[in-house]
Amino acid sequence: MIWWFLQPITLIKCVRRDDPEDRQVEVNKTSAISIQTCSTSLLTRITTTPIPYIWGATAIGVNGDAVDPKSVTSWADLWKPEYKGSLLLTDDAREVFQMALRKLGYSGNTTDPKEIEAAYNELKKLMPNVAAFNSDNPANPYMEGEVNLGMIWNGSAFVARQAGTPIDVVWPKEGGIFWMDSLAIPANAKNKEGALKLINFLLRPDVAKTGC
Repeated sequence: MIWWFLQPITLIKCVRRDDPEDRQVEVNKTSAISIQTCSTSLLTRITTTPIPYIWGATAIGVNGDAVDPKSVTSWADLWKPEYKGSLLLTDDAREVFQMALRKLGYSGNTTDPKEIEAAYNELKKLMPNVAAFNSDNPANPYMEGEVNLGMIWNGSAFVARQAGTPIDVVWPKEGGIFWMDSLAIPANAKNKEGALKLINFLLRPDVAKTGC
């Protein structure tokens, strides 16, 4: 089973964050866990529409004890020098690029190479402000006091607030980032019937309500 995000992918190369020479590397499509970066030979269409099972949105998370939420209104605020070493970004190139593209006034789904290059250059300027990348549980760095500002999923923010963390969600004026998780079955799956049963199980109203 492949779990994937239903977002357009605009890049076929990525840059290692720890590479001082800023070299681009090709994505290995034979071992990718995302449907958007895996080889098409691994896929077969079983329906004419995607099979989503959960959705959410990404906005700006603010630790209200450290930063005045009213002072943050835009993705561009994350680039301010006073936030050096205090930001969290999700560990997802698609979301991070969408943030930079929206900051520049471009569509988050653009395929224009010049606009993507401009967003890439903006992200390089942002790096001194970044303290952590986290997509496993983006609420944790806020809850542990590692960061005070950055990207946050609406669900993660809810979890943090339930635990007593003073985190506010700011919807930037350029717009948040909508996402949807969907399901797919590899073409060479050994148990397609079992995978289909799992999908049907996850889409049952009672199960979906629990998962959300």
